[in-house]
Parts: sequence; C-alpha cells; structure tokens
Amino acid sequence: MRILYVEDNPANVSLVKRVAREHELVNYIDGEDALRNFAKDNPDLVLMDIQLSGRLSGLDVVRELRQQGYTVPIIAVTAYAMIGDRERCLAAGCDDYMAKPLPIPDLIRLFERRKQEVADLAVATSVVVPFVAPSVPEVKPETPVPTTPPIPVVPPAPTIPETPVPTTPPIPVVLPAPTIPETPVPTTPPIPVVPPAPTIPETPVPTTPPTPVVLPAPPTIPETPVPTTPPTPVVLPAPTIPETPVPTTPPTPVVPSVAPSVPEVKPETPAVSEDKPSDTPNEKGADDIKVKL
Repeated sequence: MRILYVEDNPANVSLVKRVAREHELVNYIDGEDALRNFAKDNPDLVLMDIQLSGRLSGLDVVRELRQQGYTVPIIAVTAYAMIGDRERCLAAGCDDYMAKPLPIPDLIRLFERRKQEVADLAVATSVVVPFVAPSVPEVKPETPVPTTPPIPVVPPAPTIPETPVPTTPPIPVVLPAPTIPETPVPTTPPIPVVPPAPTIPETPVPTTPPTPVVLPAPPTIPETPVPTTPPTPVVLPAPTIPETPVPTTPPTPVVPSVAPSVPEVKPETPAVSEDKPSDTPNEKGADDIKVKL
C-alpha cells in the first residue's frame, strides 16, 4: 500500500515511517509539490498536515484534489486541536481528523483497515467475468423501392418590368358653398318725436337791497390782573478756579539795618524884613517874602 504524507516536520515523518514500515511512504513538505505529483504517485491513503509553510495550506490542497475528482481517503493532521477544527476539515473534504502527537495505536489500526480495503478492492476488480457474445439481430433483405423519375423543372418565365404609367393629379372638385337662409330681423316701430315745449321769457323781479342789521356792542369785561409770581432765582454753582501754584521765593536774608545818622537841624528864626509897605498891600510878589529855613 502506498501512503502519501504531506508534512514539513522531520520528527513526525520519522515516526510514521517506523509505524508504516511494511508500506511505501511518499513525503512532500510543500503542498504545491504534492498536488503537482499526485496523479503520478497515485496513493492509497493520504495524511495531510493542514498547517504547511508554503503558499497553499493543507485544506487548500484537499479542496483542489476533491475538485479534480479524486476520492482517495484523506486524514487531516494538526498540531493544535481547536474547537471546530474537525468540522472545518470535514467540510473541506477530509475523511477523518487526527491531532498531534500522532497516537501510534490509532495509526496502526488506520493502516490495517485501509490495507484490507485495498485488498478487497483488488479482489473485486480481479474477478473474471465470462464472455458473452453479443446477440446479432437478424438482418432481413430490403425490398427495392421503385424510384419515380424526377419531374422536370420548368424554368420560370422571365418577368417583364412594368412600365410606369404617368399619373395625372386629380382635379380638385370645388363644391358650392352652402347657402344659409337669412333670418328675418324683427322691425321695431319708430318712436314718435315729441316737439319741444315753447319757452316763456322770464319777467325780471326787482331786487331790494338788504337792510343792514346793527348788532349791539358786546359788553366790555374788565380784565382781572393776574398776580405775577416773581421768578425763583437760579443759583448757579460757582465756577471752580484752578489754584495757581504760588511760586515760593527763597527767604531774603535779614540784614540788620543801621539807621543813618541824621544831622541835627536847628530851627532858624525867620528874619522879618523892614521894608516899607507898598501902596497895594495885596499885591506882593513871590520874591517879597522869603522864608529861610
């Protein structure tokens, strides 16, 4: 029996080789190589690691094999058994699921069961089936069918093109206009004309001038003097005069004053002149009286 093991871990490959020493083991570390050489290897059992290091994962390879129509049993192998991995592998096309590290007793039972299936299949295909000659149906001679001579085909007469006949335009028919009967217009009797009444000249009425009406003079009412209230004097606020700063002059140093010595003046006794009185005592010149001080 030929077993294909797609695995990139050498330890797992060595384990499977020891268990399957009675069988032929083919190993690929890349999913693309396993997919490319699958038809040439034609394995009886496939162990597929779903976590490969290449571009394709193990489940991608399984899907591609199922799409190509291969029905060989495929067992998915993974190192991390997670919840839902079994369902995911079965949905991709795997027949069973095993978690790493691979249990040796399960591997032995798997190989033995698949070996028996391959042997049974080989026996079923090697059974000799007796040859049965196919029954040949009886062939009756055919009765010749009288052939009728072909009917000669008369070529159709050539068609002569019709000459177009010039068509004259139709003459328009002018229909007489329908006559509408005139509706009689009712005549109204003429309105009699009434002559204007004669005008009577008016007699002028003499007008008398109106008598002037003299109205009595209205009584004069003496005016009552209205007491006048003296206006209340409005007190205006005194304008504020900004204070002008008084320049301070430095104090003048006091110099003790010395009273000047005044010479003693002695009163002079006025001298009386003994001149004779003039004729006019009132007329004295200014030089007549001399006062000596």
